[in-house]
Amino acid sequence: MQRYDAIVVGAGPAGLSLAEALLDGPMRGRQVLVVDAPSAAADRHAFAWWSDRPLRWDDLAWASWSRVAVRGPGQRTAVDLGAWRYRVIDGEVLQRTVRTRLQGRAGLTWIEATVDGIEDGLTEARVVAGAQAWHGSWVFDSRYRLGDHVVDDGAVDLRQAFSGWWIRAPRPLFDPDLPVLMDLNLPQDTHLRFLYVLPRSPTEALVEGVSMGPDASVPDVPAWVARNLGDDVEVTRAEGGITPMTTGTFPRRAGRRVLKVGVAGGRIKPSTGYALARILADTDAIVASLQRHGHPFDLPGDGWLWRFLDAVLLDVLARRPAAVARGFLALFAHNTGPRVLRFLDQRAGVRDVLAVGLSLPWWPFLRAMVTRVAGTVARRLRPRPALPG
Repeated sequence: MQRYDAIVVGAGPAGLSLAEALLDGPMRGRQVLVVDAPSAAADRHAFAWWSDRPLRWDDLAWASWSRVAVRGPGQRTAVDLGAWRYRVIDGEVLQRTVRTRLQGRAGLTWIEATVDGIEDGLTEARVVAGAQAWHGSWVFDSRYRLGDHVVDDGAVDLRQAFSGWWIRAPRPLFDPDLPVLMDLNLPQDTHLRFLYVLPRSPTEALVEGVSMGPDASVPDVPAWVARNLGDDVEVTRAEGGITPMTTGTFPRRAGRRVLKVGVAGGRIKPSTGYALARILADTDAIVASLQRHGHPFDLPGDGWLWRFLDAVLLDVLARRPAAVARGFLALFAHNTGPRVLRFLDQRAGVRDVLAVGLSLPWWPFLRAMVTRVAGTVARRLRPRPALPG
């Protein structure tokens, strides 16, 4: 029977960061197992994030920007980020580099297998893959399939779909010092749609189309490329995917010895779709909990205010995506870059929150706030079913 001090299931960003942090900290010199599905190499898209402090993997970013551009009908705004930086990592490089870093680490075992189930226990959990089984004092499960979360009464459950093209042009087309964070010059009918452009050089960039709404209807990236960049550019690679944008519940603790991490642990920000910085912060919190308490479960929540504001934005997004597009344009036009990022990062103070709120189109967001509060009150006042007998 094979026993480990920790088992990490899945080697995406959450699994990789956790394995690396555990071996750097509380599991140094102990036995750590990483179990990754053989087919996992199929998903290697880019990951972007912003931060005003050093984070794990900053050194792996292929670009770091102090300004970003936001574009919309009649608006072209260059936003200074102050001490913040916007970075991007190629997913394939991330996986390959971190895996290389981990190879040879004392105590690490890496196995490729498709996990069939995780069985919780009093003093350890059991990870099962076919005829194989491994026992761990703690199991960190990063597996997630779209829809695995719980959609509670009153929750908003949307999707973010993205489709990206890596472009190489025969002439300079891009400003390597100014990525386009949002280009909202697209139809905003049943979905919020935008593109972002992350330049790697004057002739190379990732052009990504994003759609946020009830289903996966991405913008027509090829048409945008042909219209704005010409028909002589070369597409060197394509990527895509679908992620949740939801106020549904992602149960973190899956047993006495099992913790959900990454997307499975609800680390995607519901109102923006960004996850990497939140995953890295969650990794640090897990390690700190193990060191302080001997268990990984003492983790900070998002706070009621941020959950409420996420729900309000998703309410408006579900009903009036054009209002959300106007809201994002106003957000960057009437606030400093650091204030916007503090707000999106859930680190804003009262003055920041008020300033952001006053800069948005007031009616659709106020209406969504009132409707959500009324719905919450009505659900709490709803009579509970009588108990049998």
